Amino acid sequence: MYIEKSKISLSILSIIIVIAFLSSNLFSYYTTKKTLISEIRESTLPLLSENIYSEIQRSLSLPINVSSTMAHDSFLINWINNGEKNPGEIRQYLNKIKSKYGFFSSFFISANSETYYYYDGILKEISKKDPHDIWYYDFVSSGKEIDLDVDTDEASSGILTIFINTRVEDFKGNFIGVTGVGIRLDRVAEKFREKKEKYNRKVYLIDETGTVQVHSDISLVEKENIFNKEGIKIIAENLMNESDKPVDKIYTDDSGDIMISSRYIPELGWHVIVEQDKSSSYNYAKKSLFINLFIMALITALLFFVSFIILKNFKREMEFIAGTDTLTGAANRRKLIKQFNLFEYRAKRYKSRFCIIIIDLDDFKIINDKYGHLAGDNLLKDIADRINELIRPVDLLSRWGGDEFVILIEASLDEAAGTAERIRQSCSSISLINNIPVSQSPTISVGISEYTEGETLDQLTTKADQALYESKKKGKNRISIN
Repeated sequence: MYIEKSKISLSILSIIIVIAFLSSNLFSYYTTKKTLISEIRESTLPLLSENIYSEIQRSLSLPINVSSTMAHDSFLINWINNGEKNPGEIRQYLNKIKSKYGFFSSFFISANSETYYYYDGILKEISKKDPHDIWYYDFVSSGKEIDLDVDTDEASSGILTIFINTRVEDFKGNFIGVTGVGIRLDRVAEKFREKKEKYNRKVYLIDETGTVQVHSDISLVEKENIFNKEGIKIIAENLMNESDKPVDKIYTDDSGDIMISSRYIPELGWHVIVEQDKSSSYNYAKKSLFINLFIMALITALLFFVSFIILKNFKREMEFIAGTDTLTGAANRRKLIKQFNLFEYRAKRYKSRFCIIIIDLDDFKIINDKYGHLAGDNLLKDIADRINELIRPVDLLSRWGGDEFVILIEASLDEAAGTAERIRQSCSSISLINNIPVSQSPTISVGISEYTEGETLDQLTTKADQALYESKKKGKNRISIN
């Protein structure tokens, strides 16, 4: 009854813990989610766009500086003014630039001869009729000193390339051509893919018209324009702000609410765009919630498991105490009755045989009087230990009275007698009682009886008790069978 009440109390306590833990975590989840959205929109996203803006500046600063240096290189200017007489010299010059800095391409286009020189020689003569050359004429007419253009590189099987184009003027300020270097777009796009994986945000560059120029998905380059894209087109004009501060907005498309930050890059005339799906920002809060729920489930399961083990051990201990003699560790009458019922069932079902052995310590009162009651108790424990060593685990030793023991043994009468004899001999070899040498070893008298179908425990023990009486009558220290 006590154990059942403990189980009920444990279940109620576990339910309360689960409800409290669950409520706390759900409240924390919704609070964290709300805080995250605010923090991402007001701090994280703008700071990230600033960070990426700085990284782009650093990554493009080298090609921009090199391109600008080429435009003011006296060797290049003198070679042009001398009539472009030795193409091998310009090829060698451009190849050295490409190799030294690891660029994908390097080039010079002469305004006088309209010849396109590159690192491997002469590519072609440019023409207004060639779509690939329109950029040149647009750049020249724009009057810009430097410009970036995304185009296929004719010198490298049409690979998409970011060209850094710089205006070249002679020492008198006359326009004499365009020079520059090229960076493979897929290499830059790979960096954007890394940013996407690292920050779980989409990063891309758009030019002054809103057209995508650099993107982790190269198929969108010069194909997608934010002014034509559903959702973002509503705020596209705001994103084109040329302020030196990030512009932060939210728009909605088919996937849900998107938080976006735009940062103008004056050196390029482009904008860096950082987007984040609003729902993806919940991932941290969701992850924390699931981790906490997992921990809660683990703790609850551990609580149940530990409590189950404790209750099980407590129950086993209670059962042991309820069925065990506290002095000798042998079974008591209650457990003896339970074991008799088991042997009786096995005898009926499997036709097995079992016997009862009653053991009485001879002259135990004399031992108590001579050596003391403590010595008598220790002698009883010693005898119980010796008996347990000589019987099988399936058999049962029980303390029947003050100095009497009963053994239920699953065996024939002859086998039981053999076991009883070994026990008698073992007891007769005791030479110490309470660590005091004795002049005469204690002896036991034994009575044995085999179970007959239909007999009760009382009937069986009465038969064995009669046999024990015969052993006592005939002089003790012997075995009798009935």
